[in-house]
Amino acid sequence: MTAKVLQRLDPSEKPLFDLVRGINLREIANADYGFDADEHEAALSEICEGRLTIPIPYFPGEVLELTRWSRDGDHWNRLFACTILLLAEAQPEGQGFDGAADSTIIHLVESALELGETTTAAALRFLAWGLGPTRFDNETRPFAAVGVLILAVAMKTCDPEITKYLFSVIDSQSDLLTRQIAFRQCLKAETWLEVIRRVLVHSPQTTEEIAIYGRLLVGHNGV
Repeated sequence: MTAKVLQRLDPSEKPLFDLVRGINLREIANADYGFDADEHEAALSEICEGRLTIPIPYFPGEVLELTRWSRDGDHWNRLFACTILLLAEAQPEGQGFDGAADSTIIHLVESALELGETTTAAALRFLAWGLGPTRFDNETRPFAAVGVLILAVAMKTCDPEITKYLFSVIDSQSDLLTRQIAFRQCLKAETWLEVIRRVLVHSPQTTEEIAIYGRLLVGHNGV
């Protein structure tokens, strides 16, 4: 049942990776005040050619992590960084290495939404792929499921069976989600709260059931 529901979302990491791999790598390579930019750019180029070392080493891990936290409005750069960090997180040898996958997921979701329908659709397929067997670990999966729910609502592809499946993944770690989002223990809890309110609770694409669930995720922080 799980595999069947996920397949309806056409899960794949490739469309998002293909979208982001053509960006200007020099800007990301310069993220650490320009230090070691040539080394970072060379390592980023290797990743774009399909050679991703896991766990991600200092070159280019440092600039990927810095870009992941970026709030300067360059959503392409941030989407690239989040995509690569989560590609590594989805591999058995990379699980838990990042330590901030919950924040990486919401920044990927936020940037994809900002960049339009094509990136939103690719990000939906990407996070659905991450929910597959042996990929994201048990602590990351519920955040990925909320991300998929947000993107699926935005794309108007969240039918009742998909909704039910995502709720089950989220509920498997409901205490963790409550601590991290509603009680602001996640570094990017405010971003989670804003996007959940905007898409799951208030958007015209949502359903009554999903809106109620969104309010539960927001908790005492209001709607």
